[in-house]
Amino acid sequence: MKDRKLHLENISKAMENVGFNQAALARSLAVSRETVSKWLSGSAMPRPEKLLQLSRTLHLKFHDLVLASAPVSPVIAFRTNKKKKITEEKTINAKDMAEVLSIISPYCKSSVFSPVFRQQPTLEYDYIQAVAHEVRVLLHPKDGVVDVDCILNLYADFTVVLIPVLWGINGDNGLYIHLPHQNMTFVYLNIEKPLVDVSFWALHELAHAMTKSMLSHDAETFADHLSAAVLFPKELARASYHEMDAIGSIAGKVQRINEIGLKQMISPFTVLGEMNKYAAHAQLVPIDVEIGGAATNLAKAIGLYRDKLFNDIPTAEEYVRVCTSTLNASIFPAITEYLHETGADVGIVQRLLNIPIADAKGVHKVLVNQKRNPS
Repeated sequence: MKDRKLHLENISKAMENVGFNQAALARSLAVSRETVSKWLSGSAMPRPEKLLQLSRTLHLKFHDLVLASAPVSPVIAFRTNKKKKITEEKTINAKDMAEVLSIISPYCKSSVFSPVFRQQPTLEYDYIQAVAHEVRVLLHPKDGVVDVDCILNLYADFTVVLIPVLWGINGDNGLYIHLPHQNMTFVYLNIEKPLVDVSFWALHELAHAMTKSMLSHDAETFADHLSAAVLFPKELARASYHEMDAIGSIAGKVQRINEIGLKQMISPFTVLGEMNKYAAHAQLVPIDVEIGGAATNLAKAIGLYRDKLFNDIPTAEEYVRVCTSTLNASIFPAITEYLHETGADVGIVQRLLNIPIADAKGVHKVLVNQKRNPS
């Protein structure tokens, strides 16, 4: 962890506050006294799990525990499940993942992404719709329906490095990491999520790659608005809004919104949200219905994106093969090159993918046994 150092002064004060010497700290963390001595002399750095234990033991926040000596820090944006709070553990893990990506980055294609627009992005409705139109032209949606595959093909076209992960239905939606020094963008996408959600988040991350200059809050809002507008553009929102006028009952409106979502393979939340953005822009009365239950039922009916890719829970070999061939996930050939060249152990895979060590062993074995790409 060459770009990080422990904040030794803060650690020393914290150890005094809890009454720990080096031996006591070593016992608490289940490591040797020699290991603690190396940490506190600056000659070694704790691994992420020990950093987290150290943080909890000494009651120090991550930014009080670690000094970043790198001139430019990575840009990290979390996509937590159901917008859960970002924990200290997630922060530590994400920073560690960014560090591993910086090691792997020379083996990946460098980013050449350029936005489909030239002026400074804004949050104005007409501007969002204009950008959405240009993105849809690039996506070439079949029968007007934007699916995940065509979105991810656009990732490959612009070498935004996709990292498909199996983090579980209750796991985070994904993670965005941009390494400014390398000018590379990496997107972790949890493929064990409902298909309608994966489409939205895949577009959301693509929008972030377009808007690195925007401030964080505006960038999040822009990415949300652009993703929804690409999936359900103004012309569809307008037609659907006026279609609602002919439907008298609330239940009928909800049913129709659900049918539109199913046809477009998007969440009813997206359908309703875009209709109401159109209504606000046209100074019309918004559609006021509750669609939480309909959205949940539709997501279950359409299923997980993983189930579109695999017949069952995939083996490590199936996971690597399908993600590489079907999703154009160039990260796996890059890791393969790195492993062949350095002989690195399973730890690098576990840290990069943030998966259990047992799963990482399977992926590591597959990648080590793969042939290297011809240079």
